[in-house]
Amino acid sequence: MGVSVRLNDDVEATHDGARLPAPRRGRSPRHSPRFGSALPATVLAVLAAASLAGCQVLPWGTDHYRPPAAPLLDNVDCVASARYLPRPENFTPPPRPVAGSIPDGFVPAMVVRCSMSFGLDEGEAGQWSVIIEDRMSGDLAPLVAALGEFSDKANYDIACTADMEIVPDLWLVDGGGRAMLAAWPTTVCGKTKPGVGKALAGLQVAESTRHRIPLPEPAPEPAPLRSAGPSDLPLYLPSEPPSNLPGQIAVPGKPSEPPSNLPGQIAVPGKPSEP
Repeated sequence: MGVSVRLNDDVEATHDGARLPAPRRGRSPRHSPRFGSALPATVLAVLAAASLAGCQVLPWGTDHYRPPAAPLLDNVDCVASARYLPRPENFTPPPRPVAGSIPDGFVPAMVVRCSMSFGLDEGEAGQWSVIIEDRMSGDLAPLVAALGEFSDKANYDIACTADMEIVPDLWLVDGGGRAMLAAWPTTVCGKTKPGVGKALAGLQVAESTRHRIPLPEPAPEPAPLRSAGPSDLPLYLPSEPPSNLPGQIAVPGKPSEPPSNLPGQIAVPGKPSEP
């Protein structure tokens, strides 16, 4: 026979170490709360609201990671950011390198931000979409620290806000001219963490360049619509009188003649009617 011991007012332990809920004072055992019972609706509503506000998730099941180190290149190429812009078929932007974390031993001396303009450049030769290249300088320590943050990844399905974030490409250049494309740390919803944006706001734009990207050829305009008039209706004029009218018998080998005295026809006096 098992032996049970009362640990406190809410938990009762048995001889085999299992813990069972103990009846509350003033309540019968069949009305006592049970372990694993559903949470009240108000508690679930609070947890759901907390998970949706700002795309926050519950603390369990979230991993943190850094992407691999970015490859080092010989130069910065902001035109590679034109992959998201409409462009003609005969224009292919250079391939965009893989973005990653700052490699060990790489000390950035300058930042280059490549962002898409929401306006168009217009001239006598036409219109172009624009990539803006901003070379920025200042204290880069806050930016390096922000880029070193971990990104978050949830191990289960979560609810995120349905909006798209336009993130500029961010290049780092060291004193020797080597360049790398930096990866922005992101949340479990794929949105950028605020640290990098705040660090960029503390830098100064030393030089700005506008790269023109050709637009696709516009589709030909359709012909304007107009109302149909009498001249647009088909007109049929027979070159020969019709044959085989009702009541007329066609004779083989003999051309048919137009009938006489058809309804509406007026006989002319003195002129015999033809059969």
